[in-house]
Amino acid sequence: MSVTVARSIGALFAFTLLGCVSLGGFVPPEVTLVDVAFEDLTLFESSGVLTVRVANENADPVLIDGGVYNLYLNGIKVGQALSDAQFEIGRLSSTTTTVDIHINNLALATRLKGMMDTGVVAYRLQGKFYLDRSVGRRSVRFDRSGSYDFRAVDRLPEGTNPISGP
Repeated sequence: MSVTVARSIGALFAFTLLGCVSLGGFVPPEVTLVDVAFEDLTLFESSGVLTVRVANENADPVLIDGGVYNLYLNGIKVGQALSDAQFEIGRLSSTTTTVDIHINNLALATRLKGMMDTGVVAYRLQGKFYLDRSVGRRSVRFDRSGSYDFRAVDRLPEGTNPISGP
């Protein structure tokens, strides 16, 4: 093996090891759906506000520098929110953030009958955050799902949450 090839392999190994050390132990932020509030309703598209909770289990603060949020209802993508907002999640804490979401009414309409018949809505919030890190920008993906049982609202004691999810 030539000296140049050996040096290149050594440099690659050192760079890889350094990258693992600098990102080691980082836990990606956890995202949960808090609310979807509709504001403007039109024939083909509605807009509203998506509220999510973002939790940081790390010992250091995390700076979020924008994100993509895709909302699915009963398995169909019905909306998307894009945000260029920056916000910080303190160490070992959580915060809520709101983003404008655009809902495709035609996609939503294909699921309304099933939701009305069963009274249950399965939701999924999938997307990614861009992190502003000292070593450069990187993205982390999230995928959270659960369900909401509209029928249970009438049967639950006051103050109980009918939303289920991991």
